[in-house]
Amino acid sequence: MDRKTIAIALLVGVVLILAISRIMEIDDLESNSSLNKAVVKDYKYFEYIDNEESNQKIRSHKVNFSYEYNGNIFSSTDELQPFEYESLFDKPLRVGDTIEIIHSTINPANSRIKR
Repeated sequence: MDRKTIAIALLVGVVLILAISRIMEIDDLESNSSLNKAVVKDYKYFEYIDNEESNQKIRSHKVNFSYEYNGNIFSSTDELQPFEYESLFDKPLRVGDTIEIIHSTINPANSRIKR
């Protein structure tokens, strides 16, 4: 095999591993979830132009939060599209606000904002 074929095979392998890992996280969260309260530690709204030709704007809300489970503190960040953010929160989020999240009971670091 030449170097180009090996590089492509490695790239495909890495992408497959990342995809399988993400699927397993989602399955774990759906199968072993627990509802919890979290405190907003940071909030940022992002807006930027995807590319100059299309002039398409990309918008998202990133929420960093922390929560306690079984005596341990965990932190996570979730990214919300504008329509999700608007449907979940009736007022702008601020640092210190309490939000509802779900997290895995097996891997408590696996969490997201409750939708």
